[in-house]
Amino acid sequence: MSGRRSTASLVVTITTLLLVGFIAGFFARPPIQKWTERLKGALVQASRQRYLAAAFVGRSAADLPAATLDGTAFRLSEKKGKVVLLFFWASWCPYSRGAIPAIQAIQERYADRDDFEIIGVSLDRDKGEIDRFVADHGIRWINLFEDGKAWNTAYAKSYEVRAIPSRWIIGKDLTISGADLSQAAAEDQLSLLLENRHRPPSAPGGSAAAAAAAAGGCTAVDAP
Repeated sequence: MSGRRSTASLVVTITTLLLVGFIAGFFARPPIQKWTERLKGALVQASRQRYLAAAFVGRSAADLPAATLDGTAFRLSEKKGKVVLLFFWASWCPYSRGAIPAIQAIQERYADRDDFEIIGVSLDRDKGEIDRFVADHGIRWINLFEDGKAWNTAYAKSYEVRAIPSRWIIGKDLTISGADLSQAAAEDQLSLLLENRHRPPSAPGGSAAAAAAAAGGCTAVDAP
């Protein structure tokens, strides 16, 4: 009799363990999948940044004919002698919106320099929307815009932009010195080019918008 009880108890114990394991595995699966997807995304992004750095850094920046939001003709060659932060963005992209305060802070930091300029490249389709956004947020840098072309704008295609926001640094000789940089990397490189020093790392924390901006980007799939 005791043998039967032991066998039954063992069966119950094994069954319970299997059931607990199944339940734990079921509920653990979404976080594991989430972190796996994040890791894959980070690896893809790192691989792409290495490709862009190898393909573009050290090359002359493309001098493409373009127009600003107000219709003024623009050529990058007109900015020779200046360090340029080329900022690809769109008003509909939450990551772009989150990055704007940091870009505005850079503009304020170097406001007294005549050898630095920010050039935005808008990937919006609707001119009315980008006009309203620029006015509402006090954006004071030049923005290039090709009505309706968005991801097919000449600059986005030439620089192989696949996600925004995207920050590029162009030196005074119109040579690309930074490709698709993070905010921190862009600030450090600007500090080197304009102040001849490395910029101290930013303090941890910051606004939720800034944290969101650093965490990812928008692609053509996300576009309205």
